[in-house]
Amino acid sequence: MLKEGCGVLSISRIIGISKNTVLSRMLKISNQIKAPYFNKLGCKFEIDELWTYIKQKDNFTWITYVIERETKQVIDFFVGSKSKENIRPLIHKVLCSNLIKFIQID
Repeated sequence: MLKEGCGVLSISRIIGISKNTVLSRMLKISNQIKAPYFNKLGCKFEIDELWTYIKQKDNFTWITYVIERETKQVIDFFVGSKSKENIRPLIHKVLCSNLIKFIQID
């Protein structure tokens, strides 16, 4: 449902479970997902992030991801706190892939 554009509250309402259960299941599933193998050289990449919170608005969970710009294929992602140490492996993977251009989107 999330893939089809439903938000956490919509999923909660449609399925009939609490929003905290939806979020905890999303986190559990995200920990089981492995980054896809990507070996296409000379691509343009986008690195972006989004956040959500669980229970309290000051308890943020960040999702940082890298996509190949043309195909929109996910190259890698990270779910967790926003810090340089956590994002560094994503940046390193992009920089080691011989890309042509790094694009910053505000």
